Amino acid sequence: MVKKKTPSPSGPQQTTMTIDQAINAAYGHWQAGQLAEAEHLCQKILQAVPSQPHTLHLMGLMAHTRGNLVLAIEFVSHACQSPQADAMFFSNLAEMYRQAGDLARGEVAGRRAVELAPNQPDCWSNLGIILQESGKFDESLTCLLNADRIAPQNPKTHNNIANTYMRLGRHEDARNHYTRATELAPEYAEAYNNLSFLLKETGDFDAALEAVNRAIEINPRYMDAYINAAGIAIGRGNGAQAQMWLDNLASFAPEHPATLLTRAKIMHLTGRHAEAEISARETLQKSPQSGEACQVYADILKSLGRTDEARAHYDKALSRPNPNPVQALLGKAVLLMETGDREGARALIEQAYQQGGRLADTLLTYSQITTFTADDPMIGKIAAMLTATGNDAPTPTEAMTLHFVLGKAFLDSGDPEKAFQHFAAGNKAKRQTLSYDSDQTLNWLASIAQTFTPDLMKTFSGGGNPSDAPIFIVGMPRSGTTLVEQILASHPMVHGGGELDTLLGLVQHIAAKPEINASFPDFMAQLPPQILTEASHAYLQVIRDKAQHTPHLVDKMPANFLHVGLINLMFPNAKIIHCRRDPVDTCLSCYTSLFGAPQKFSYDLAELGAFYNGYNALMEHWHDLLPADRLAVVDYETLVEDQEGETRKLLDFLGLGWDEACLDFHKTERPISTLSFAQVREPIYRTSVKRWQKYRPYLQPLTNALYPDGVPEE
Repeated sequence: MVKKKTPSPSGPQQTTMTIDQAINAAYGHWQAGQLAEAEHLCQKILQAVPSQPHTLHLMGLMAHTRGNLVLAIEFVSHACQSPQADAMFFSNLAEMYRQAGDLARGEVAGRRAVELAPNQPDCWSNLGIILQESGKFDESLTCLLNADRIAPQNPKTHNNIANTYMRLGRHEDARNHYTRATELAPEYAEAYNNLSFLLKETGDFDAALEAVNRAIEINPRYMDAYINAAGIAIGRGNGAQAQMWLDNLASFAPEHPATLLTRAKIMHLTGRHAEAEISARETLQKSPQSGEACQVYADILKSLGRTDEARAHYDKALSRPNPNPVQALLGKAVLLMETGDREGARALIEQAYQQGGRLADTLLTYSQITTFTADDPMIGKIAAMLTATGNDAPTPTEAMTLHFVLGKAFLDSGDPEKAFQHFAAGNKAKRQTLSYDSDQTLNWLASIAQTFTPDLMKTFSGGGNPSDAPIFIVGMPRSGTTLVEQILASHPMVHGGGELDTLLGLVQHIAAKPEINASFPDFMAQLPPQILTEASHAYLQVIRDKAQHTPHLVDKMPANFLHVGLINLMFPNAKIIHCRRDPVDTCLSCYTSLFGAPQKFSYDLAELGAFYNGYNALMEHWHDLLPADRLAVVDYETLVEDQEGETRKLLDFLGLGWDEACLDFHKTERPISTLSFAQVREPIYRTSVKRWQKYRPYLQPLTNALYPDGVPEE
């Protein structure tokens, strides 16, 4: 090091010190937290030696301490240009680039650091973390194991190794290293939080909550722990608890990108897509290079029906640093499936499969666009995944998913006995994750019919909104609602809106009003007519935004069968279409489907049959209550038998003129986001009529529930 001298700032009797001494003194001030003194001395040094690398490095560290990442990178990168730059300069620069989201430059700096100091564990750790966040998990693991070999008692290294094992799907190894990290450092909040995340992913929610609470107990302002706790609540289907954790996080970090992204995820998962979009957009403004934020935004845009924008953001998610690129691949694959590009979707799914890791979600998506044959080698591979042990053992959630995949595979390939063994296992596993009381639900359905009497309807007569713009399609899931919507959406006067949760959101909004404070249908007894009018105006605003160029929009939310009476009060002139299908065929299609949205009644054959009867009784009540020119029935079997005749009746009911495009509905290009996306891309076929008959031996609990007095004769 150059031995130039610089004045000492120690007092009136100034002495001189060498550059080495001044640098050491500056580092001493910095380590003691005396940033002003350290910076003053550094400036003196740089006056004497303008590009002194150790001084520039220290200036970078101080800028980083003050939160000025841009300036920190500028100083340290300048220091790294010197021939005297040592490994820690490059390692610190790598970490700064990582924090700035520039993983490519971070990797370059990190590799230079380990080249200069191959026995320095911190250099290997920093590079390993960057490679992990870049999705280069095998290389990351090699780096982190090198760090552990050099310094085996470092809890942070064990935590980072576990993180990479998590990304590789090696859950058992990950858990061992998280546990080792907490043994070495009992107050290590990050390790407890990461362990919690692992436990959540493997379905152990109670242990996950215990671990995350420990992390928050250690560090009450630990952002990631609150985010993880919200994720645990979402995994349990508890939106209110997820919101509570988010509120706790927002109390001290309201505008942090992680807070905003978590809010976007929660809003999206709970159906509040417009709010989710705002939070996701704000996240991207703050973290424009985040692949995860791009992916979440794309998911939200897809739910909003903004297909082109969603596709563009999936592409961004795949081109930017993303801790889980497979999710972006599958998100885009689903989008392509929904828009009819099955081959494009298949190529993306195969790409996701080739990336390895935990494959259950990939295979579920694959199964939705595949008809398996008996000699398909994928069936054996999936079966092997289900019975794997050790690190390759499926989590409970993965096992549940794989059972549904194998159920479909064996059903497709003509082995119903094996198929229903897997469907039984998958449905049982799903049912165990749900809080559902069948008797309570049936009583609630009955209470809706008891509430909506002719007298109640007269009380509200003359109110609501006169618009006939919305067309509602209701019924059980898998009863033909998507087919009917696709037929109508092929008409130039109609926009297919898909399964909108707008009405349910308005019902929840009414229930939460302080002057109401009652759930549906109980709040009808105290509901001022003006509130229904306000709700109808709010609903119309949403659909006008979605269908700006057509006079009508179809809201195809099957569960709106609960709200038929309410719909008629809000929109007295609106038409409601009840899609009906053979009860056993309907329930069979539900039972063999792993729904994305909760259909809690669907995962036990007896409960499913009981729910169908409750739904059917309520629909009979609505047909008795509402005039026939407001509520019509479309029977799936009749539509399949006489497509043109039934379509003409349907259009007449809606007051729409005939259009040939409705017969060629399968050619209509529009996103379809339900499990029927593949069927409605084909002309009508009859193979789904009375499909259940060949599976009759496996459906006895269902048929017993549907028909306590015996299945009617054909």
